[in-house]
Amino acid sequence: MRGVREWEKNWSFLKNYDPLGQPRAEAPLPSSVSVFSGQVPNTASQTLGSRESTPLGRELMRMDRLVLWTGSRRAKPDPEILPS
Repeated sequence: MRGVREWEKNWSFLKNYDPLGQPRAEAPLPSSVSVFSGQVPNTASQTLGSRESTPLGRELMRMDRLVLWTGSRRAKPDPEILPS
């Protein structure tokens, strides 16, 4: 907590500027946001449901299997989805 207080005292002015030194413009928040997405399947139980046969659904299922089987010798995780 002491480090946070020191940073706020010494450096918090930086959060008001972008990397080029220009003042940041605060973007207004939207008044309403839909919980449904056109790119990610949404269902009441948050599962893929009937969209499993779509290319996006198949890719999500493949990524789920990679996460579950990362300890297996058979499945090598894709380096793109591994944390850096």
